[in-house]
Amino acid sequence: MKSSNFSYSRPTTLAEVFEIFDHYGDDALLLAGGQSLVPSLNMRLSNPSVLIDINRISELQGLIEEDGNLKIGALTRHYEVESSSIVEKHVPLLHMAMPYVAHTAIRSRGTFGGSLAFADAAAEIPAITLTCEAIIQVQSQQGKRQIAAIDFFQGLYSTDLQKGEIITSVLFPKNNFTHFVFKEFARRQGDYATVGIAIAANFERNAHPKLRIVYFGVSDRPIVDIQLAHDLFAQGFNTDSIHQLINRVGNDVDMTTDIYHDAQTKHHLLKVIVKRALLELLGKV
Repeated sequence: MKSSNFSYSRPTTLAEVFEIFDHYGDDALLLAGGQSLVPSLNMRLSNPSVLIDINRISELQGLIEEDGNLKIGALTRHYEVESSSIVEKHVPLLHMAMPYVAHTAIRSRGTFGGSLAFADAAAEIPAITLTCEAIIQVQSQQGKRQIAAIDFFQGLYSTDLQKGEIITSVLFPKNNFTHFVFKEFARRQGDYATVGIAIAANFERNAHPKLRIVYFGVSDRPIVDIQLAHDLFAQGFNTDSIHQLINRVGNDVDMTTDIYHDAQTKHHLLKVIVKRALLELLGKV
């Protein structure tokens, strides 16, 4: 199939984008990398009156160290994040995850902000923002606001973005964590994860121990397992506590199914991958 007819606009400033939004409302869609949007257009799942190509807006691009954070512009391509030494140094977990994001051809066009706005529950980047306690910066005609990743993802393909808002950048705090683990099961390299886990921890001396455990691919959004992190520290983070607690993993998660795996299979795979990840983390401490 081919897309229905639509108008095309290529603004160079955010002000122009907001003017188009103001005129067309919900009938306007943004084009960034287009890796999710173009197939949706061709299958006529999306039928905009106007397509706003934002690729010429320079203020949405690039990686910058800013006020103790690493700022990643919404139009930054996945391959730029993957190959960045700044990302590797300051957000190691994101560096670990990027090779798992789709395939090389898609990473060359797909954008960081686009992945967040699309909010696929099995995607790596939303899970990493949640694990690293990132802040999503958005802007509209009415002004700017910041949204914690924990509040941003609200369901499958659903976010806290309001009408007329656009993601401008993401702030990753630097040096919040000292140890990281990333793992996922997928049918093939580059496929969306069947189940995945991202862990960020801080075990520095004289610092309060901190542990963030996030699952993805198992529910309608990435899930933070606060209870498991609490129980691991309460029982002493060691091999015995991991083995004792692993059977509780996922019991409170509303497991989703996909065309290949039922909820029971996903629940089993989640326990397997969580156990492996925690034992790997323990070996790093």
